Amino acid sequence: MKKVCILTSSHSLLDDRIFYKEARSLYRAGYTVHIISSTKRLCLVKDGITLHGFSFQIFPYRFGFRHILNCLMFIYLGVKEKADIYHFHEPELLIAAGIIKLALLISGKRIAIIHEIRDFYLSEAFLDSRLNRCQKTALSIKIYWDKMIHRICDHIIGVEESKIERPLSYGISPQKITVIENYVPLDLFHEYSKQFDPQNFVLGYSGGLSFLRGIDKLANACVLFGKKVNIRPMLLLAGRFSSNEEEKQIIEYCKNNEQFVNLKFLGWIDHTEVPVRLAEVDICFALFYSKRYDKVFSTNAGPIKLYEYMALGKPIIATNAYALEHTINNAQCGIVVDPEGGVEAIVDAIEFYFKNPERLLQDGRNGRLAVEKYFNWSIAERKLFDVYKKLACTI
Repeated sequence: MKKVCILTSSHSLLDDRIFYKEARSLYRAGYTVHIISSTKRLCLVKDGITLHGFSFQIFPYRFGFRHILNCLMFIYLGVKEKADIYHFHEPELLIAAGIIKLALLISGKRIAIIHEIRDFYLSEAFLDSRLNRCQKTALSIKIYWDKMIHRICDHIIGVEESKIERPLSYGISPQKITVIENYVPLDLFHEYSKQFDPQNFVLGYSGGLSFLRGIDKLANACVLFGKKVNIRPMLLLAGRFSSNEEEKQIIEYCKNNEQFVNLKFLGWIDHTEVPVRLAEVDICFALFYSKRYDKVFSTNAGPIKLYEYMALGKPIIATNAYALEHTINNAQCGIVVDPEGGVEAIVDAIEFYFKNPERLLQDGRNGRLAVEKYFNWSIAERKLFDVYKKLACTI
């Protein structure tokens, strides 16, 4: 069976998609799987999958020094693996991908390159910004380079339909591009129904923490709700903050209002711990306040947190980005709020569920049923296998 090497420069070795979905699926299908990451020093074998992590964090970013070291290490380890299929998770690794492909070709070995697009970059990354002339020029150069470097890829994967718009605009054949959604592995995420208790009312969020993802508004809504109904809800946050300043602001705000909200900040937790921690939650949140996220979720596929919440049987309060509104309304598993409604719209949605506890159970159950039918990883897994089978036949 073919050997696979998955490489990432910004995700952990035990990343929810890389390890718990793609790598596990490929290993069960008979592939030999190795993962290389530059986020942490670690070498071990877990569940039959070889993990190799390295880190140059002691070196500065200045002049791109750390990036150069990372690139050289990815090339060295990638060539050393002599895999058949290389699966890259960031565009910055495509230079290393090209060199690895050339080096192995010179040695007489043909390989296939996959680039997976998980996040927006280049122009989409600046939708909330106003660029000056120099920045626009630099961006144009980067886009041109991106177009050229993608020619080395044998296949491109996007986690949402919106993520494949850029490679399609480059003229790359649609036959070489596949959307594989970030759905939920049901063997890890079971349904957890919680008995309603007004004195133990828990509001939860899992994922990246930032003001653009509405964490400041969520904290404010918890406080206003606590004042309004005269209870002290718990706000459970699981994930990393995008900045230390925002983390300090949220912790300080909740401490100054601790008579109205009980903050439980877990920080980053392993993917397998997410369902355990969220089991105690009554309502989960998916709030986004950015033009960038309007673009990200402009098609049918939503963020992974949406499907995880649904799989756990938790009702959801979310902003009205198309993918979230489309999924929640069709599944009848939550309440969609308009960002223009501000914090008050979130408070009203929380209060509705608090005063109608039967809807907590019903909406949660609806979400679970939708995941079992439509949004589970086994559906996406079949697409992954199709891509790999096609590539395996070409090498």
